Amino acid sequence: MRVKNILGQQEKKETGHADTIFSWSIYIIVILSTASGGILCKTPFADIVMDVVFSFVGALIFVYFYEMHENNMISRISSLPFFLFSFAISYMFLVLSVKVNTGSLWLFAVAVIAVCDGMNYAISCHLLMILQYILLITDNNIDNGSLELRKLIFYAVSGALLALLMSEISKKRAFIYAAIVFMILSAAMLVVTYKFVLSDIENDIEFVASYIIGALLIFTSAYFVYIHKEYKAKKAVLRLNNKLNTYLEDSSDIKLRLKEYSESLYAHSVLVGELSASAADLMECNDVLARAGGMFHEAGKLIDEKNYVNAASLLAREYDFPKELSDIIRQRSTVYEKPKSMEAAIVMLSDCIVSTCEYLERTGKRENISDEELVANIFDNRLSKGSLDEAGMTDEQIQKLMGFYIKQVGKEQTLFP
Repeated sequence: MRVKNILGQQEKKETGHADTIFSWSIYIIVILSTASGGILCKTPFADIVMDVVFSFVGALIFVYFYEMHENNMISRISSLPFFLFSFAISYMFLVLSVKVNTGSLWLFAVAVIAVCDGMNYAISCHLLMILQYILLITDNNIDNGSLELRKLIFYAVSGALLALLMSEISKKRAFIYAAIVFMILSAAMLVVTYKFVLSDIENDIEFVASYIIGALLIFTSAYFVYIHKEYKAKKAVLRLNNKLNTYLEDSSDIKLRLKEYSESLYAHSVLVGELSASAADLMECNDVLARAGGMFHEAGKLIDEKNYVNAASLLAREYDFPKELSDIIRQRSTVYEKPKSMEAAIVMLSDCIVSTCEYLERTGKRENISDEELVANIFDNRLSKGSLDEAGMTDEQIQKLMGFYIKQVGKEQTLFP
């Protein structure tokens, strides 16, 4: 328990440091951008102060939302420096738009943040930037207020659309379809913005052209960000799997200890690991991680037979387990948290199925229940408890996984000799 508290305190300290960097960076970017925009617009000092106050309150709400969210959104940002960099770039384009027609380039952060971190992050950034846009067009003393208001609405909707499309991209070729959809809908919204008067669009062709060029540049940038993200993810998985394979070797110290500790536990763990790896391969997730999670899901018993879930944290430190493996071992039991990945959910289900089959075989009750009923009961139980709620699995994937386990249980002579 003491080790768990120390680890928790260390994690809170690291999270607090990231929160401080994030909040102060956002405040500085927003305040400097607001003041710079006011100066470029030659806004009276009192109005600049008012704008700074408004923008600071908006940033305060923004930071509070990120920090106080249920799972602390800051800690889940894929790359904090890149997030802040893209945020600053967008604010720079916003400020420059006072003197230069930057078109849609200020939506840069919305696109790349949606690709890296998802729609929630992108939309929240977009809302804060819309506030900045409102302050800038107010300070710029625009004569055609009606058109600027319609442009504001246009930017608000197109930015939200951009965040939605980018956050849903899962394959490189999807960028082409997303760009086509975005351009078609943007063209339709532009026509509506100018009230279907084509002559007004021709008169403001510089704005239209800069928006289109900016959108193309944004999509190109987001595409390269996606490729880089995919490359980093593949390298991270390769490094993780190489490390996990050292634990999975028959001659590894932890496997030898586990076998020496209990032949039955070792055999059970091997079976759960094999079944988990096969399921993960079918579901196209990390089969090596699933195998390791199944193999060591009860390895904490080497330290504490009764409280082996907590003891697993000590074992993880002793053998320097990767975080991904430690998470699966902890989440598999669902005592402290539910599975938060497909691999963790698979290990949990594999363990339930193997344990149930082993129990029924020992008690001579296996013939009293069909394969379908056995697997369905386990899935129903886990679904009713919400054990799969945070694993990121669709209903179709759950059904596919259930069908896989039914087939595997049917091969009982091979799986459960």
